[in-house]
Amino acid sequence: MPPINNNHKSQDKRNLIVVSGYYGFGNLGDEAILEELLSELDELGLLSSTVVLSNSPNQTAKTFSVRTSSRWDFLALANLLRQSQLFISGGGGLFQDTKSAGSVIYYALQIALAKLLGAKVMIYAQGLGPLQRQISQVVCRQALSKAEVISLRDERSLEIAGKWRLSACLTEDPVWCLKPSDLPDEIKGELARFSQAGQKKLVGLSLRQWRLFGARQLEDLVHAMAKALPKDTHVVLLPLQKEFDEPLLNQFKSAWQAIGRQADFVSTHLLSRPSQWLSLFSSLDFLIAMRLHALLMAVKSGVPAVGINYDPKVASLLARFQQPMLNLGNEESQINWTNTLEKAIAGAIELATAAKQGSQKAKDQACQNFDLLAKILAAQKSS
Repeated sequence: MPPINNNHKSQDKRNLIVVSGYYGFGNLGDEAILEELLSELDELGLLSSTVVLSNSPNQTAKTFSVRTSSRWDFLALANLLRQSQLFISGGGGLFQDTKSAGSVIYYALQIALAKLLGAKVMIYAQGLGPLQRQISQVVCRQALSKAEVISLRDERSLEIAGKWRLSACLTEDPVWCLKPSDLPDEIKGELARFSQAGQKKLVGLSLRQWRLFGARQLEDLVHAMAKALPKDTHVVLLPLQKEFDEPLLNQFKSAWQAIGRQADFVSTHLLSRPSQWLSLFSSLDFLIAMRLHALLMAVKSGVPAVGINYDPKVASLLARFQQPMLNLGNEESQINWTNTLEKAIAGAIELATAAKQGSQKAKDQACQNFDLLAKILAAQKSS
């Protein structure tokens, strides 16, 4: 389905739903959130009335069979909002100022424009923060105060909203509700070959660029994994955001193969939807990961995981589902991860059990996002 043509005149009837988030950047976690949100809108019979704001409108339209518009075209957005009954902001961590206040201001401006042009606003399963700058806190608070419905995906975000005296509902990351879809036959064949038809364990590895994860930390990780993992283990390299993750994973692959061990990428370019990634994670025996949604998808699939903690959201997920954590120290600190990994491998069955038990509760809570969405749309229809 092609991107929407925004050159039409506004109509009296408000029937559109505009969805905004960090979409079209190739980040698996955000694309998974979008896939689940679109499935919820489809269940409500509203997918044909939905327009997604994307950094890559053509690609998003092709992947999800939905109408799209460029996230950078505010004039087009204004035209859409004049026809919209609802503007959905989320999910994910949109309101954060890790690098600058730019993201907070950008998403706040969208909400302000939506309200100005008469659309209702829903904050959908967002995580707030970090908000290190005062301007970020002020702008975020003002933006959220304009929303008719606020759903937040974690306790820490709910606490922030509470301090601001905003009424919000604690839900969960929408990806907990995402249903897996079939893997391409080529990837199934690769996994079978790597595991030698189930004779070898498959351990997934997800890394991302981070200021405290440099050459020495990578060396520490290789050393710890070499000590903890059986020699016939095959490491499956998983770049969730290709341009940022693949260079680091290639460095790992070189170091891992230099000590006579096996590691390979799978043909992830054949995965057209995040729900297929979910099937890929469920095919693993174990996961070591930095990225939040790699860990979430593994836990959701009952796969034991060890997280490399670079952000409070990662630490929170690991603690909730009783999965072990490798803490990044500062640039001068010595990191000894071997003991943690050895214990995790030895206790893999117990970790998998804890993951399965916790994931059902998380799924039940995530389903509240759909209930809130249905409620605000029903209210709009009756008004």
